[in-house]
Amino acid sequence: MENGISDRVRQLVREAQNILTSPKDNQEMTRCLSNISSFLPDSHATHPDLNPNDMTTARQEFADKHFSKFLEFLINCLSVDWIGRLPGDRVSELVDVFVLNGIHSEAFIILCNCISELSPGYKLNKCVILLEAFLKKRKLVELFWQQCKIPPGSGTKHDDPLMKLRWEGLVTALVSLPGKVSNKMQSETSDMFYPQSYVPTLTGDILSVLHRVYNSLQAGDDCSVRFLSQLVGRLCLAGYTDLLWSTLLPSVVQLTRSDYVWVRVCERLITGVPDRCIESVVTPLMKSAPWYGAVAKLLGDSVLSCAKLEFLLTKKLLFMRHFDKDLILQNVIGYLALSHTRRHLFIKVLHTLFDVWGDSSAVKHSSYEQHLYVTKALLICIGFLRDTEKAEYKDVFIQKLMSGVQCHLDSPDPNIRTLGMVVAECLTKAVDPKGHTLQFEYTKDEKVVHLLSLVVPPEDPGIDELKGNLQTLDVSSSIADSEIDRAISPSKKDIPADNVEALDSDDDLEPYDMSNDVKITKVKPPVYIRDCMEGLISSEDPDRLETCLEVAEKLIRNNPSNLHEIAAEFTKILLHLQDSFCTVGFIGLRHRAMVALAVHCPIQVAEYLTNEFFEKNYNLRQRMDMLEVLASAAQELSQPIDLKMKGNMGNPHPKVQETNTDTDTQHWRDIVQKRIESKTRRFVKGRTKPEPEPVQNKFSTVAANFFFPLLNFFDRKENTFDLLGEDTLVLQRLVYTLGVVMYAATNTLIARQMGAALLEFIWVLRYHQEPAVRQALLYAVTMVFLSLPGFILLSDLQTEVYEAKSWLEDTVGKDNNNECRKLAIQALVLLENIVKQEFSSGMSR
Repeated sequence: MENGISDRVRQLVREAQNILTSPKDNQEMTRCLSNISSFLPDSHATHPDLNPNDMTTARQEFADKHFSKFLEFLINCLSVDWIGRLPGDRVSELVDVFVLNGIHSEAFIILCNCISELSPGYKLNKCVILLEAFLKKRKLVELFWQQCKIPPGSGTKHDDPLMKLRWEGLVTALVSLPGKVSNKMQSETSDMFYPQSYVPTLTGDILSVLHRVYNSLQAGDDCSVRFLSQLVGRLCLAGYTDLLWSTLLPSVVQLTRSDYVWVRVCERLITGVPDRCIESVVTPLMKSAPWYGAVAKLLGDSVLSCAKLEFLLTKKLLFMRHFDKDLILQNVIGYLALSHTRRHLFIKVLHTLFDVWGDSSAVKHSSYEQHLYVTKALLICIGFLRDTEKAEYKDVFIQKLMSGVQCHLDSPDPNIRTLGMVVAECLTKAVDPKGHTLQFEYTKDEKVVHLLSLVVPPEDPGIDELKGNLQTLDVSSSIADSEIDRAISPSKKDIPADNVEALDSDDDLEPYDMSNDVKITKVKPPVYIRDCMEGLISSEDPDRLETCLEVAEKLIRNNPSNLHEIAAEFTKILLHLQDSFCTVGFIGLRHRAMVALAVHCPIQVAEYLTNEFFEKNYNLRQRMDMLEVLASAAQELSQPIDLKMKGNMGNPHPKVQETNTDTDTQHWRDIVQKRIESKTRRFVKGRTKPEPEPVQNKFSTVAANFFFPLLNFFDRKENTFDLLGEDTLVLQRLVYTLGVVMYAATNTLIARQMGAALLEFIWVLRYHQEPAVRQALLYAVTMVFLSLPGFILLSDLQTEVYEAKSWLEDTVGKDNNNECRKLAIQALVLLENIVKQEFSSGMSR
């Protein structure tokens, strides 16, 4: 009986194709399409040539063997003339019905294939219109639901290789549809096929199917979300992650908050994605989830069974990548620490974070952004430690902390040193709050305050706050404000009630302006330089010391004639002077006095400082002071002096000249001349301003004294001073000083020899392990390019410049420090401009 129905259906379909290919009249064409549409699954009509009792079998036969071929035939028949023969009000009933009410998966794939193969024309436009109607009428919901249903007795349906292959084609068609339509339709693409509209529509249909799955499970029927998992994974892999999660996450977080069935459904949806898509799905989820508790509901314990997910959460997201937002770290670490089944992974991650954070090689060779990211992860882990774990691992943590803090404090980068101090304070306070804790002096700016706030684990924001935060996530909102305020600064609650009124009583009072007040002292300021020197040496009176130090610069600049004999001795006194009385502005006053000595007696002071720089018995601060004085003096000596200000060099407050109060009328000649000038038209004007008077560069004759002695013994190793070893902070300052001196020697005769020596010095240290030193070297090579003329760089120093260029290109491609790469790019651009300018000037000659 079934074979007879099968043959009859095949015969009727064949006859319908023949009629539609060459219809005799419009009525026959309409009747044929209407009869064939009765074979569609949702149709309730009966074919006139079949028994009504056989229609169920006939529809199944048509769906299994004839629907795809007939729909392809129908699309091939589409044309303006062919459609024009149908009644205008019945086109949707006769043609569109095969797409909208047919086998949805096959209809969708056929339309997508036709769009790829068809050329621009009526058929292509009709297929796009049918697809748009397919999406708007939410036929994808039925398509997805057919893939999720598991009929009774067919539990192995979703493990069929043919089914997996069919799913792969269907998922590919769904993901690639916006690109296909846009490529074909170009500027005529409908808004529905733009990703901003298509992906949210697709995600909304996925959510609707999840509701059906939930209801089916509640009713005791079997369902599978494996197809939806593949689709979600491919959408994220294709770059639609943000659009997908912005639509799906708010509903999913709310649904899984208290319903276990929804938790299982969503967990299977996310963890069932293909392995190659896990990172594309989970990483944006960690960025977008408002709280780590929501992440735990969506992932469950899948990290224990999925090796790739474990690697992603415990290795890649923590050590191989870094993000600006802290929310991803809080979600990852909070997810691992929330359940006792995942707690061992949290402890393992914490130990690994300590090892990486305290590794001196990692501190030196990783970027600051990456190290800051690891530091944040470590602080967040400290906040999730339990009391029992603090007591159990206290000795291990302290041991790892000591070595880690040491390598941080040895770093020349102040930001790295601050990170070490913050972690040391937080950890010692966490593991032993009643014992001795480490305390450091550092500036508590916004960055430090934010780091301290990470120790407080974020609390459950609640469902109402979750709804508001899912659109614009802010990690600061997930931390209890009261706990942060308590950790950073004391609150008004800690102040006794009787003192609150006293604190607030003077709020309306404004302080007096004391900026112009003159300090009254009983000590008479010295008039002669030797008296000033004697006051600085032998004085145990803080007022006398402060007075002598304040007038030192003025005395030096006002009496430069007799300085040569005592310049080196005066510099020695200032260099060894200690701030024993906490003098206000001590460092600046001493520095300006030493610079004034170096400016007026450059040979004597430079010889003394450069020789003493490599001697023993000097601390790092004194060596840094020497370099800063040399750099400042070189800059001042290289600047031209305004001749109009020569008379006022020693008097910072010149007398105000009396103005002529006589308001008589101007001389008549001046008035006439102004009128003539205002009405005279000139086509060419002469020089309106006098030429600047040339001034001798005072630094040109002493540049060698400032520069070459600093290069003599840089590789000498002493017990208390090792530039190529641990004293990288001084080496960095030395390279910067050489660069400043090099730039100050611009257009001098000795500049060529200085540039060649500095490039050779840079070449020796070009791959230094400290990023701060490499930044100083890049600054120095840039100063060489700026200081020397282009023809010297490209002729006399051609070999050195070529080697420097190769090093700069290597730095851009391989250096792990962002600042080094930026400086190298700037130097390469500068060198390229110099070469272009030199060649263009050579061509013009």
